[in-house]
Amino acid sequence: MEKRADKIENLLGETLFLYKELIDVLEQEKKHIVDMDVDSLWETIAHKRQMAAALSELTRQLQHLVEQNAPGLGRDSTAVNLSDFIKQLPVSPGVKSRLRRDQMALEACKKEVSLMAVANKAYIQHRLGVIGDIFATVVETVNKNQYNHTGSYSGSKEKKRLINAEV
Repeated sequence: MEKRADKIENLLGETLFLYKELIDVLEQEKKHIVDMDVDSLWETIAHKRQMAAALSELTRQLQHLVEQNAPGLGRDSTAVNLSDFIKQLPVSPGVKSRLRRDQMALEACKKEVSLMAVANKAYIQHRLGVIGDIFATVVETVNKNQYNHTGSYSGSKEKKRLINAEV
């Protein structure tokens, strides 16, 4: 049983490491959004996809380990019920304590990643909205019908300017 506990501890450690690295990547992503550095943003997105694939594989391995050693716990659920699995492991209380600590740290990292991803998404949408408003102002398309019902141009002859200076 100690071997299984060691394997679980290793998988949890790898998963926790990847989630912490993902937090750093999300912070970089926000910086790239602020700087409007599109090339770096695409690199960051590619790196996130690679990390997501690695996390998916680690989750699959944990799920397989639970199903292999406690068939009723992993069935009919998308998430591994590690808490129940750790409780029933016949190992010393110290080992169980380490596993629970790692599991709780992992859950905390998952929540932080989720919150950061939501915040980055909202920030991107806000930035795109501002850029869209600027372009709409520049090309004069804000809530304005350019043509009337007969098909002729209904705009005024005078152009509106964002900046106007008289000499």
